[in-house]
Amino acid sequence: MAAVAEEALAGAEEKSPLSYPPPINMWAYFALIAVCVITWQAGLWYVTVACWFLMAHLGHAVLLSFHEAVHYTLSRNLVMNEARGFLIGSSVGVPLSVYRQLHKHHHARLSSEIDVELWPYNTPSAPLWFRRLCAGIELTLGFFFTPLVFLRGTLVDKQITRPLAIRIAVEYGLVIGLWAFILTLMQVMGWWEYFIIGYLIPAMGAANFQSMRKFTEHMGLVGDSPLTLTRTVVDPTPVGRVISASMLHVSYHGTHHRYGKLAYYELPPATKKAYSTEPNPIPIYPTYWAAFWAMVPTLYDPKCGTQWVADGAPKGKKKRKENQEPVVTSEPVAV
Repeated sequence: MAAVAEEALAGAEEKSPLSYPPPINMWAYFALIAVCVITWQAGLWYVTVACWFLMAHLGHAVLLSFHEAVHYTLSRNLVMNEARGFLIGSSVGVPLSVYRQLHKHHHARLSSEIDVELWPYNTPSAPLWFRRLCAGIELTLGFFFTPLVFLRGTLVDKQITRPLAIRIAVEYGLVIGLWAFILTLMQVMGWWEYFIIGYLIPAMGAANFQSMRKFTEHMGLVGDSPLTLTRTVVDPTPVGRVISASMLHVSYHGTHHRYGKLAYYELPPATKKAYSTEPNPIPIYPTYWAAFWAMVPTLYDPKCGTQWVADGAPKGKKKRKENQEPVVTSEPVAV
C-alpha cells in the first residue's frame, strides 16, 4: 500500500465505535428550536446565534440519518426506517424514494457521469464558470440547491421504472402538500419570524455543512476506484470519536463506498480490511480540517471522476502533473 502506510491502519479493529442512537440528534435539534425562539424573544441574541451553530451540526447529523434510511440501516424495523427517512427527507424537499434511487448510482458508478449527486462536477462538458458557480451556490445556499439537484437527477434518470415513477410522484406530492400547509400556517399565524429564527437559518447551516462534507469527501479526486475517489477521516481523539459517532461514522467514507451494505456502526472496524484491499488509496486524514483544506485548492477547477482523465492527461484548463491528491502536510493517522 503505497499511499496508506501499514501503521496507519494498525489497531483499526481494536477500537469499537461509540454507542450513539441517531434519534438523539433529532430530539436535540427540536429542543434547540424552542431555545432559539425563547432566547430571541428575550433579547439574548448571542445565545440564539450559538444555538444556530450547534443546530447546524445536529441538523447535518439528522441528514446523515436520512442517508442511513436510504441504505435501510437507520432502523431494523423497516416501517420505522421508511417513516423516519420520509419525514427527514420531506423536511428538506427530497423524497426518500428519490434519494434512494439516485444514491444507488452514486455507489454503483461513483463520480461517473451518471452519478447525478455530483453533477455538474462529474461532467467534462460543463463549462468551468458553470461548475464554479454551482460550487459557490451549493456551499452557501445548499438548502435550496440540493433539492434542485435531486429533482434534476430524477428527470434525467433513464432507469426509473413506472412503479417507481408513480411512488416518486406521490412522495413529491406529499412533500409539496406538507410544505404548503407549513407555509400557509406561518402566514395565517404570523409566525414567520419564529420560522426563520428557529428553523430556516439553522437548516441552511446544516445544508451548507452537508455540502462541505460532500465536497471534502469527493471533490478534486479523479481516480478509478472507491478508495481513490473518496477521502476518509479517522480522528482517534476523544472529541474526534464523539463527532464521528454523532455523524454516524460517515467520516469512514472510503470504507462506506467499499462496503456499501454495512451499517454505520460497522464502518470503523471494517476500515483496516477495506484499505488493505486497495494498492494505492487516498491517504487517511487525521481530522476533517486536514481533509477539508486538502480539498479547498480543487475548488478552483471543481471536478471529480476518472472521466476527466483522457489518455493519461487531465482535461480542463487546470492541469495536474499525474492524477494525484493534493499534497497534505498531515501524516495519515492510525485508525
